[in-house]
Amino acid sequence: MRTTKELLEVMLLGVDNGLYRRGLCGLVDRLYHHHIIDIQEWSCLSNYIRQNPPKKKYDDIWYWKPGNVKPRIAWLKKQIELMG
Repeated sequence: MRTTKELLEVMLLGVDNGLYRRGLCGLVDRLYHHHIIDIQEWSCLSNYIRQNPPKKKYDDIWYWKPGNVKPRIAWLKKQIELMG
């Protein structure tokens, strides 16, 4: 299994290659369904997103406004940076 940092980098690439639609959780699902990540990596990313939410959320369901990709990219880059 890849490291969490590597998996976050895969997510960032997924945004660039058109797999992103509305949210990061959906992106993780698409990465799995396209066989880019396996079930363990899916679980790791899903848990990481839930355990590291942004300080301010959009509402009770979404961390950021649905479809707004910029704050999601910023969050991914920050998480990758924090991992060194």
